[in-house]
Amino acid sequence: KKEVKEDSFIFKIILKGYKAIFKLLWRFRLVSFILLLLLIPLTYLTINQMEKTGLPDIEKTETLLKVVWNEPIDAEASKQRIGTLLEELNIDAESESDIGLKQFILSVDEGSVENAEVYFKFSSKEDKVETERWLLAYFEQRHPNANTVIEDAPNAFDQIFSKEGSYFSARWKTLGNNELLNSADYEKLYQSVTNLSETTPLQGMGFIYEDALEATIDNERLSTYNISESQFKAALGNALDGYLVTEIRRFGEVTPVRIQRPESDLRQQLERVTVSGRQNQQYALSNFVNINFSSTEKNITADRTGIYQSMEWEELSSEEIETLVEQLPKVAAASGLTVDFDGTYFDDQENLKQMIFILMISVALLYFILAAQFESLIQPLIVIFTLPLGILGSLIVLQLTGGTLNVMSAIGIIVMLGIMVNDAILKIDTINRFAGQIDKNENPNYKAQLESAIAKTGEIRLKPILMTSITTILALLPVVFSSGLGADLQRPLVYAVIGGLTIGTFTALYFVPLAYWFVSKKK
Repeated sequence: KKEVKEDSFIFKIILKGYKAIFKLLWRFRLVSFILLLLLIPLTYLTINQMEKTGLPDIEKTETLLKVVWNEPIDAEASKQRIGTLLEELNIDAESESDIGLKQFILSVDEGSVENAEVYFKFSSKEDKVETERWLLAYFEQRHPNANTVIEDAPNAFDQIFSKEGSYFSARWKTLGNNELLNSADYEKLYQSVTNLSETTPLQGMGFIYEDALEATIDNERLSTYNISESQFKAALGNALDGYLVTEIRRFGEVTPVRIQRPESDLRQQLERVTVSGRQNQQYALSNFVNINFSSTEKNITADRTGIYQSMEWEELSSEEIETLVEQLPKVAAASGLTVDFDGTYFDDQENLKQMIFILMISVALLYFILAAQFESLIQPLIVIFTLPLGILGSLIVLQLTGGTLNVMSAIGIIVMLGIMVNDAILKIDTINRFAGQIDKNENPNYKAQLESAIAKTGEIRLKPILMTSITTILALLPVVFSSGLGADLQRPLVYAVIGGLTIGTFTALYFVPLAYWFVSKKK
């Protein structure tokens, strides 16, 4: 007969500690059971207090700068400006520039000669933040007319999982018409909004303004002096350095072309350039065109309900979002506007609700399967009530590590619950087998025999439970100390599994035997 190998010294110490805690809790079993039950509503409170996001935060050290100079410059001048910017940058960073039109076959981006994009890769997140602030100040001082967008450079994670649009946006609309707010209205609205949140909003596409001119041709006067419209437009195009001057006509609507240019220089140019009229007499262009300089919207944004202008936030806490959702409609009403909310934040919340619903369906199916297996309607509840204990352990570790409740951590919780459920099922099944061997008729002290069976089961199942938990934790632990895109994505999952298999498993070790004792028949 093969000799059974004796337990190791380390496991004997663990087993001794387990027995000591078990005896203490068993002595005050009712109090211990109530305290463990109170952890279940604590789990619910912890879930409500935790910050919820769609996907985990990825540490990014790459920045993409998009520039529209809003000046009639060619690609060479744009290249020189970008070169000057890179020379004055006092932080070491890898950079790559894309200047002018994008002429790739599969490119869907619209661009022009006066556009430029610069990619930066930094050694740390601190350098990234510092450079982004420097870039904002640089363009404000050197090129105030330029429109700049500074954003995180897209990576493989963004291409696969990211969604179009901002994290949270407020869409402002006028009541009953499609009038747009001017820059002065925007400033008043901006001040009201910044008083409600520490995070300042970004201008949406509809709130980006540009200085432009509107040129109105006096066709009657052209006819009087026998000047054709095409001839005049050609001369006007020459006066504006060859830039196209025309009108966009669509369904009876005439949209004038707007060209940015210093007012004094343009008026002088219109005085100097002439056009031939009757008997080849020369007339100054200024006699036939009226120019008005104005600040106008660069883009018009709209949805199914009409035209809107939006303010956008890329990062906001749940508390700030609740404040904005509650207060912004009051700000809109005071300004004679309406406001709607949009953004990936609402999509993320919907995904989490769907995942919770699926989890509830899974728990219901688990209950019915266990009820059939144990031939009891009560014992499956013991397994079900171990789930909040594991979830609480995961949430505690996530909070200690500064994590959030997101899709990846939710997947980790589901993986961990599968392991915990398996341990609870096997422990209850073992107790049932030991309890089934007790003859209630021949053993008058059935309670003592059942207590002994419960204690014996805990000792027998302790080693498999520990081996399952420790091996799983050790297999996932390298991810915690790794870096990179994959590690940032998987780390919340790992924290959730580790938390559930440590804190959750520890509490479940004692909850299952206590719950079994109180729900079982002892007569």
